[in-house]
Amino acid sequence: MPPPPATFDAAMDIRAQLRFLPVLVEFSRLFFEASLPCPVDGQLLYALQLSVSEACTNVVKHGYPPDRNAFLRLELTVNADEVIIAVRDQGIPFDPGTASPPDLDNPAGHGLGVFFLRQLMDSLEYHRQGDTNLLILTKRL
Repeated sequence: MPPPPATFDAAMDIRAQLRFLPVLVEFSRLFFEASLPCPVDGQLLYALQLSVSEACTNVVKHGYPPDRNAFLRLELTVNADEVIIAVRDQGIPFDPGTASPPDLDNPAGHGLGVFFLRQLMDSLEYHRQGDTNLLILTKRL
C-alpha cells in the first residue's frame, strides 16, 4: 500500500493592521513555493497570494474598529490535490456568501474582494465558531 500523500501546514498569527499584510503575502508565497506538489505555476501562485491578500485585507479593513488591538490567524495547508487557506479572526461577523456581486460596469471601490475570491478559488466557506470568524478558501490542484 502506498504511503498517504504528504500534507504541509503553516500558520501565522499577526496584528490585524494594514502595514502587516505584506508579511502575510510573502509568508504565503514562500510557503506555497516550498510545498506545492507540482511545479510552481506563476498564475496559480499569484491567485493564491491574491486570495490571501484579499481575505486578510477584508478582515483588517472591515472586521475591526481602527483603534482595536486585534489579531488574525492565517492557516495554510497544501496536500496532493488542493490548497486550503483559512483565515480566523474575532472581528465583526461577516458571511461573504451573502455579499452582493459588484457592478463591474460601475465599480464603487468595494465588494470586489469577495468577487475576486469567488473567481480565484474553487470554494469559499464561512463559519462562525463562538466569537471567531472562520473563512476557508479551497483551490483544487
